[in-house]
Amino acid sequence: MPAMNKILVIDDDETLRSGLQLLLQQRDYRALTASDANEGILLARSELPDLIICDIDMPGGPSGLKALEALRGHPLTSAIPLILMTGKTIFTMRNAMDLGADDFLRKPLSATDIIRAIEARLVKHGALKAAAERRLANLRSNLTARLPEEITRTLGEISDQAELLRARSADAGSPPLGKVADSLERRVRRLHRSFRSSLLLTQMEAMQSDPVDLATLRSQVTSDASDAITNAARKRARNRGREADLVFQLQPAAIEIAPDLLGRQIEDLVGNACAYSVAGSLIAISNTRDGNEVVIVVSVQGRRMSLSESGSLDTHFQMKDDSDSGLGLGLGLSVCQKIAEIHGGSMEIKSVEKQGTTISIRLPALPNQSAKT
Repeated sequence: MPAMNKILVIDDDETLRSGLQLLLQQRDYRALTASDANEGILLARSELPDLIICDIDMPGGPSGLKALEALRGHPLTSAIPLILMTGKTIFTMRNAMDLGADDFLRKPLSATDIIRAIEARLVKHGALKAAAERRLANLRSNLTARLPEEITRTLGEISDQAELLRARSADAGSPPLGKVADSLERRVRRLHRSFRSSLLLTQMEAMQSDPVDLATLRSQVTSDASDAITNAARKRARNRGREADLVFQLQPAAIEIAPDLLGRQIEDLVGNACAYSVAGSLIAISNTRDGNEVVIVVSVQGRRMSLSESGSLDTHFQMKDDSDSGLGLGLGLSVCQKIAEIHGGSMEIKSVEKQGTTISIRLPALPNQSAKT
């Protein structure tokens, strides 16, 4: 059931305020009321209503025009549709529009005029909001379509220069020059992975707002999850020189997720495990069936990750050294979490000093599969 539109009524006349509140509630709106401009401004900023109806004449305090000025001047309330109302005959629609109002009602008010004005403003505001969201989606789509090729090409050129520098180092017998080339190559890899993570996050967020894309994404299946997990884990650990540290306890499982996305999650988790442990520390990877979900667990003994009190990712936990474990670690785990959530799953991190870190991912199991533990 869609949420009710919130409408804020600002008027010093208690009888009128109560009447409007009752009328709005009868029409399935959520009505908020304020007896003066100051109260209305504060309520608007805290509640962020979908529309505001404000009287102009409120003796004993700031007028409705002052409220209009304050609301239009604040970023949280500047775009909220606002209808002014007054009993003064000298005040016109043109005056209201010039002051920044979206509509104008003259007292005494009729229920028909009020509801008609409200509905018209909400429809127009909704159309403007939808148009803005479409433009943003198009911009996001264009960026994600064009940027990858450009950035990948640039990083490739930098990598080529690093390789050329390394070759010259060998020819000149200059180890320091070779170390510079190695350091540059590591930074290129880190930047490329961070860029891929940012791009994937953007794509996931765009899919969440498109029912068709979301349904298509969720319809994909990894029929042999244990094989996909093993391959992705070995690939990432091999790049870090830690393949011998992997320990698997995997069961056959079919999961409702594309194989490449599952692989991306496992690569990020294993990369994180490598970053928070020393070579020789075992990295345990297991999966179990829990009801309608498959739970994948990656655990390692090592130093504790820094987590916020809510257990969510803390962008400050990234390592600060010059190794591959630095830039992009937090981003990689954010991608991992987003992939799980967009498939209707979740991710949990438990990290204890001197005990290490365990990260669990829950993903939907393919229906009609026998539950195993």
